[in-house]
Amino acid sequence: MLIDLIPINIAPVNSTNSQPISQYDYVTYDKETDFESLLQLANLIETFEYVEYCCVTPNTALYTPPQLPFNQNPPENTEQVDNVDDITPNFNHLQTYLDAPKGMNIRNAWNKHVNGSKAVVRHLDFGVYKNHEDLKDSKITVVYSRPETEDCNHGTASTGCIVATNNAFGVTGIAYDCQYYFYDTGDLDILTKHVAPGDIVSLDIQFKINEKLLPATAIRSWWERIKIMVDKGAVVILAAGNGGLDLNLPGVMADYGDSGSMLVGACNHLSGTRAYFSNYNQKTSLINSWGDWSVTTTGYSSLQKLPGNNRNYSKDYSGTSSATPLCSGALALIQDYAKQNEIVLSAWGMREIIKKSTYTEGVDYGIGYRPNVDDLLAEIDKLSQITGAN
Repeated sequence: MLIDLIPINIAPVNSTNSQPISQYDYVTYDKETDFESLLQLANLIETFEYVEYCCVTPNTALYTPPQLPFNQNPPENTEQVDNVDDITPNFNHLQTYLDAPKGMNIRNAWNKHVNGSKAVVRHLDFGVYKNHEDLKDSKITVVYSRPETEDCNHGTASTGCIVATNNAFGVTGIAYDCQYYFYDTGDLDILTKHVAPGDIVSLDIQFKINEKLLPATAIRSWWERIKIMVDKGAVVILAAGNGGLDLNLPGVMADYGDSGSMLVGACNHLSGTRAYFSNYNQKTSLINSWGDWSVTTTGYSSLQKLPGNNRNYSKDYSGTSSATPLCSGALALIQDYAKQNEIVLSAWGMREIIKKSTYTEGVDYGIGYRPNVDDLLAEIDKLSQITGAN
């Protein structure tokens, strides 16, 4: 049987070394589109003694944004700001996920000049409106984004959570002074090339596999690349997915081992308990944040709707979709403070820090810890004293 396989080189960018960045070689086969046929082919290839694994990987170029979870109890107040002549109001007071004790205790960290200035965030999502009024003046590099004729609201909302500009209008990103790189959903290989030690990598994507909404680590090739990034020193988090599934149950999700990443669950903003739709209980389900239609950010239009895409804001971004960038911004602040103390946290070191958070409401519900950022800065101080970094 002749199988036409095309090699993929994922060596570091600008590298003259043609060797791959792991012990594996990667190939693609694009002549068949039927999933069952592809699965049979993958199983056949995997029987070869020199093949470590072969899997079916979705083509995520221009991947369709997910439908956000259904709100069973929509708010009665649906007032919008929609006067095109108005200057956008300051919505910071609506960003209660920044506050203690129900949010992530961000504002107190800002008061200590911890704003992400030494952090690098690399975020993968479904396009971004890069000229949005509250993003265009931030330190954002768009490595690639789908055409803006496509729906880019999901990535715009996530980007606002992390790095919206600190100004007198709109919203403010959690790590508003970080260096932020945006990648579209088809750019995992490029992202894998780019990561450096200490980078915060957030993958805001889920996959539908056998009618189940699952995290990216359910796909072996994504798991492998995530492991490569962790081995390179990055801190990697990814959406747990909105399937409402116990990921620890047999047969729900393939388990390829611990990649070093953390799955991000979604919590209810008032109680900190698991939102009904959030996947949970995987061994890497270690971190969570708000996902219950309570996140104010850029994009969509439930808060402010004006012509075009560059002045719209949402007050109900949700799901593990919102929880993931919220956690990404929180980890960027923690890494920023660590770097100020001459420490660079690895994925494993960041896990240990997160486990010291006092916001533990989600632990018993299988979604881990909500970051208490200002409180966790003290843990960095302790680590600095132990290591003698300062």
